[in-house]
Amino acid sequence: MGQPFNRQILEEMIEEVDEDKSGRLEFEEFIILAAKFIVEEDEEALQKELKEAFRLYDKEGNGYIPTSCLKEILKELDDQLSDADLDGMISEIDSDGSGTVDFDEFMEMMTEHCGDVMTLPFQDRCKFISNIAECHESSQYFNYLNFIFCDVGSRSKNSYLLGVFLICVLSLYLFAFLATTADKLYCLQKILKMSENVAGVTLLAFGNGSPDVFSSLAHYKGDTELMYTELIGAAAFVTGFIAGLVMIIKPFKIVAENYIQDVLFFLVAAFLMDFCIHNQMYSLYEGIATVMVYVAYLTCVILKHVLMKRKIHKIKQLSSTDLRDLTKLENLEDIAEIKIYSRKDSSVIFDNEIISVFRKEFHDSANKNLLKTFIQGLNPIDIDDWQNSHFLGKVLIILKIPVTFFLLLFIPIVDYGETNLHGWSKLLDMLHIITLPQLVLFVTGSIETSFYLFFVNVPLAAFVFAVSIIISCVVYFTSRNDCPPKYHAIFATGSFVGCICVIYTVAKEVVSVMKAVGIISDMTDSMIGLSILAWGNSIGDLFSNIALARQGYQQMAFSACFGGPLFNSLLGVGLTIIMKALDSKDLFAFAREGAMGPNCIIFLNLILSFTFFALLFSNFCARKSIGIYMISIYCIFMLYSVLGEFEIMHPYGTDHEKT
Repeated sequence: MGQPFNRQILEEMIEEVDEDKSGRLEFEEFIILAAKFIVEEDEEALQKELKEAFRLYDKEGNGYIPTSCLKEILKELDDQLSDADLDGMISEIDSDGSGTVDFDEFMEMMTEHCGDVMTLPFQDRCKFISNIAECHESSQYFNYLNFIFCDVGSRSKNSYLLGVFLICVLSLYLFAFLATTADKLYCLQKILKMSENVAGVTLLAFGNGSPDVFSSLAHYKGDTELMYTELIGAAAFVTGFIAGLVMIIKPFKIVAENYIQDVLFFLVAAFLMDFCIHNQMYSLYEGIATVMVYVAYLTCVILKHVLMKRKIHKIKQLSSTDLRDLTKLENLEDIAEIKIYSRKDSSVIFDNEIISVFRKEFHDSANKNLLKTFIQGLNPIDIDDWQNSHFLGKVLIILKIPVTFFLLLFIPIVDYGETNLHGWSKLLDMLHIITLPQLVLFVTGSIETSFYLFFVNVPLAAFVFAVSIIISCVVYFTSRNDCPPKYHAIFATGSFVGCICVIYTVAKEVVSVMKAVGIISDMTDSMIGLSILAWGNSIGDLFSNIALARQGYQQMAFSACFGGPLFNSLLGVGLTIIMKALDSKDLFAFAREGAMGPNCIIFLNLILSFTFFALLFSNFCARKSIGIYMISIYCIFMLYSVLGEFEIMHPYGTDHEKT
């Protein structure tokens, strides 16, 4: 291929790639041999020779090779391949599921094996990575493979190991970034006065689940194997492992109506996704139906909450309430988890207004200690957290300083908690009015966009900056530094939008890092998805739900263990399929579940079914024993997946016995 033919050199190369010394090349060995030529090949010459090879198999001359013909070719290259192997390879090559392979797919088949870099000699890896386009497709802001094999790892084996170590540390840091940012999504709960169950399946689910969803949407054009196994694997992890931990930490009585609703919707969702992806062709309408299942679930939760609230309020308004009404009221409040405030009680917002009036009367200067509160607001170390943390906790706080400082610069803080200021810092929030819109422009790719205003070409970033300055000035003259303004709740919306932008950006980078880790470790996308990526994106669920359980909010934590994965899987799969289908002419998306996909869905159904019957027979008492069994089922699932990854046993539906 572009080089003078030398039989001796060719025989030496064949001998090098023939690992089993069988005297014949298997398909994988053939690809490695081809890769050795590709490393030395310039792109134009390679494309020319691949076109000549393509014409040999394009017998009808219409620019397509039937997959049946390609299957015969692969069978000739390696007669040890089973039909299941061949079908899997064909499905990867025929990316649009058309039943034929065009030249682009043929060329991709010959050049896309970035994972083969680990089979090459150490000194050839950098050149291989540089020449293979597929090795650069998953890169976002940084090329991790180039960093490992060319920058740091090209000098020696020790420097290569250092590069791998740095990538692993970075992946942990990115997951921590996601978890820290997701924690800031819950400021709307107290403003909207949500119950535990509604907050658990909406805000808490969205906060914990947004990394999974955005990881899926970040690379929607790629293969769905990583996306599908990550979402279903994360669902199994959260509903099995984390929900089990919640039960073990603090057993409690589950509200049966809420739980039955959650688990039934989850079983319907699992069946629908498995049914639609089974034939590898997911239609646009099936994608919309997947999203609509979550919309229906959310509608049921909110509608039931509103109806319960009205019913409770109606009973409380009765002038004469007998014993039966009081019992009925207590039962309804347990189900809805609602606290109806009396006239003597005051809401957070009402307290805020009283404080505002009080301080306005007793302080002359609206900007007293303006610079001091600004510096305190930018302090990335919370004094109370630092004093209450042990050594390891303090180390984690120090490691999170860059992340926390970045978020403080761009994300407004609205915390209706114990402090009277509720996170308000006049000068810092004025800065957020300027920095947050620029962050949104950067994430959406509009930072360099321009438009015409009165026949003048105006950069969008400059226009937004000017408007932000004006709004900041308005805030300066209409607010005080010693108490939050009446419109402080509006900043919660900005905080929510900013968190979404950060999570989306970091999630894209997480996928890029995981792709690099998969190539380095020689792990399949399925295994990366259901393990590393699923665990990493579920860090928020793990810490937040455990913290809620310890504080006595077991019902909210348990609801989030179902609402979160339901949100992830339905919206993650549904929106990804919709975007892929809209990109195709026939409105069909080619979607693969991977070798581990059936395992994930079966064990997810097993966890859901076992939990349902166990709670049913225990009169919906969440006991420690049930939690232990749930965690055990998840551990069996992971053991089965690891054995399948190392081909010690076959994953479900991939029996490789010769036929």
